[in-house]
Order: sequence, then C-alpha cells, then structure tokens
Amino acid sequence: MHVKGQPLILYNAWDAGSARAISAAGVSAIATSSWAVAAAHGYEDGERLPIAISETVIARIVATTDLPVS
Repeated sequence: MHVKGQPLILYNAWDAGSARAISAAGVSAIATSSWAVAAAHGYEDGERLPIAISETVIARIVATTDLPVS
C-alpha cells in the first residue's frame, strides 16, 4: 500500500471502539499496537497479555472494519 511520495500512515487501534473511530476517519488500513492493547487491559507490554485476551481483542477489531488490519 506504500506509494512513492505517499507513504502509508497507519493509526493504531487498541480495541473495537478505536478501530471503528479510525475507520470512520477514512484511512486505508489499521494497525494494532501491542503496548496499547496490553495497557488497555492492565498489562505491561512484553508478552504478558494472555493470548486468549489478545485473540479476542484482535478478533473484535477485525470484525469492526473491512479495512486491512496489521
């Protein structure tokens, strides 16, 4: 999605609500931030967030938008 002279700018979602807001802003793709997702659930970054929570959060983010999610 990168084009010379027009770099792809990704905004980080940390939950379904932030993904919805980012999508509504008219972007072409959404990223996720490991730190933001972990912090939103009371964990420090660095593989401390239980995988089940991570899978649930990412599934909700993806379900909220038709945009590519990284």
